[in-house]
Amino acid sequence: MTGQETAVSGPNGGEEQTGRVDLTRLPTGEMGWAALIGWLIESDDRVERYFLEVKSAVDLNIKADRAKVAKFILGAANRDPEQARRRFSGHALMILGIGDGRVVGVPSFEAKDLAGAVQKWVGVGGPRWDFERIRSGGHDVIVIVVDPPTGDLWTCRADGDGLIDGGIYVRQDGETRQAKGDEVRQLVERATRKGSRVDVDVDVAIEGPICAIQIDKSRLIEYVSQRAAGLRAQLDRERSVHPFTFDALTTDRRSREEFLEQVSTWEKETLESPTVGVVALAARVLEGIYVRLHNRTRTFMRDVRVDILFEDEIVATEWEYQSENDPIDLFPTMPSDWGSEIWNTSLGNSDLRSLVASAPVDGGVEIKRETPAMLAMNMKALRPEEDHIGDLCEVVLIMFAESPPESITARWRVTAQDVNDVLEGTAEIPVLAFDWRDKIAKLMKGADEDEDDSAADD
Repeated sequence: MTGQETAVSGPNGGEEQTGRVDLTRLPTGEMGWAALIGWLIESDDRVERYFLEVKSAVDLNIKADRAKVAKFILGAANRDPEQARRRFSGHALMILGIGDGRVVGVPSFEAKDLAGAVQKWVGVGGPRWDFERIRSGGHDVIVIVVDPPTGDLWTCRADGDGLIDGGIYVRQDGETRQAKGDEVRQLVERATRKGSRVDVDVDVAIEGPICAIQIDKSRLIEYVSQRAAGLRAQLDRERSVHPFTFDALTTDRRSREEFLEQVSTWEKETLESPTVGVVALAARVLEGIYVRLHNRTRTFMRDVRVDILFEDEIVATEWEYQSENDPIDLFPTMPSDWGSEIWNTSLGNSDLRSLVASAPVDGGVEIKRETPAMLAMNMKALRPEEDHIGDLCEVVLIMFAESPPESITARWRVTAQDVNDVLEGTAEIPVLAFDWRDKIAKLMKGADEDEDDSAADD
């Protein structure tokens, strides 16, 4: 924005002053300060805001004018840190020696005398500040620069010249004044929260790749329709073989209507998400990821939660163990062939698994959302300077892309008990590409051959 037209809203909210300055950053160098002074000369008193005050007739050799500087420093230091950082990188400026559209200057003074007088009111350990002396039009313009507010509550340390010992001052648009009751309460609450804040610093890394798989999705869709038609045709084949005793010979526990309903449901759901089987296959044969959490401080953190979010279409699936004898099936939820379900079992394996309450593993990664992937990890404790590594290969991250990027950025946030803050950051995860078009085609061809053999046996 530097060097561009910047609008400053006046008291009515309209753009009432403009200038070639960047109000978001503190000016630097002769050109930066000269641009600010030139803009102020062309402006009026409506530019005075919570971050800026302009005064003309000031003599810093006079006690009363030094008190005005101290009052501004105290008020600026008591500003809301979130609001303050929007302008001048959080700093507040008091410009002395400009008025009525011209530079009037400030009489010469000793810096040590100003610092000593201000210190009496703000205290030895008070808010940090400094000043800049800018030469303009043959005059000295003094800029009092107050550091960004820290959230601490600053009080005046002495009486004198409009200041009260113990007084709390705030900087508002166009004025620095003594705080009112509600403002005092707010300042005290903010300082209390800051005092109870625990010093923490953590880093989150995701080890392992995102697997980018290339497939022919249109071929999968075509194949699903063909398999659904083949399943329905099994009823017609059995009826043609036993035209008169079909109902009596049927040994499948499912009725004809139930079987057709299963086929229709599977076809509809699979056509909506044809890559479900590919994801299941990837969970068994591809490398998973694990989360590394590093506590950089000596703070003992309790009840720690890590949330990891992806904006891209990343799919998260639980890693599964694959043995050499396990069959590979692209469509594990596809209904079994007609006549294959002889026993009328009330609970399948998936139903039994769902009845077993699995307690969350401490420090384990949990899938909160599959797409776009959202992961969570909960820990009872993270010890000082500990480097915690989650269980290996708990989750496999997948994406479907023809031209995948080299890496994907994930956002993370960490919260913990007694830490009144949210720690946030990003992690870069490398992407590995896998061309599965031929592999998927072979799997589908093998399934077709099995279907043909089954039809021949019938």
